[in-house]
Amino acid sequence: VDLNLRITHPHLEVYPVPAFDAEQFLATRLPGQPAFAIAEFPHPAFVAPLKRLRAGGVSVFYDLIDDWRSSLGGDWYSIAVEQEYLEFSHHLLASAGELVTRLKAMGAPVVQYVPNAVNRRLFVWRDHPRPADMPRGEFTILYIGALWGHWFDWNLLVDVALAYPSAAVVVIGDY
Repeated sequence: VDLNLRITHPHLEVYPVPAFDAEQFLATRLPGQPAFAIAEFPHPAFVAPLKRLRAGGVSVFYDLIDDWRSSLGGDWYSIAVEQEYLEFSHHLLASAGELVTRLKAMGAPVVQYVPNAVNRRLFVWRDHPRPADMPRGEFTILYIGALWGHWFDWNLLVDVALAYPSAAVVVIGDY
C-alpha cells in the first residue's frame, strides 16, 4: 500500500519493493561510499534483493521491530525466511528485550537492543489549540497507536472508561 509518505534527505533513498532494482542501485552507487540496507520485517520478497545488495558490498541490517510469528506476520511469515535473514545480515537489531532473546535463541551471536524512542529534536512539545472534535472531561486519557492485533485489549479499554467516568477517553489510530 502506498501511504504517500515521502522522506526527503540527501543521503536516504526509500523504495517500494516492486520498484526496487538491486542491480540498478549497485550500478549507480558512488564508488567508495558506504551503503546500508535496513529490513524491518522478514518478508520472502526481500530475500533476493538483500542478498544481492550484500554481495555488492552493502551492509545489511535486520531490525526486528515486532514479533512476526503473531497475527502481524499474516500469511507471509516463515521462520525459515527469518532464519535466512539472521544468516545474511551483517547486523541484527531488536526493539524489545523479548525480541533480542528470541533472535539469540535462533542462533544470533550479537543482537543490538534499540528500543523505540522519540527524537526530541524533531518532536518538541508545544501547546496547540484543543481539536474541536476532541471530547471533554475532567481529564483526558489518550491512546495513539494501532487499534488492531491480538494484543489490543478492547475489553480493557472499556474497563478504563468505566473506571474513570469523569475522564475523556480518547483513542486515535488505524483500525
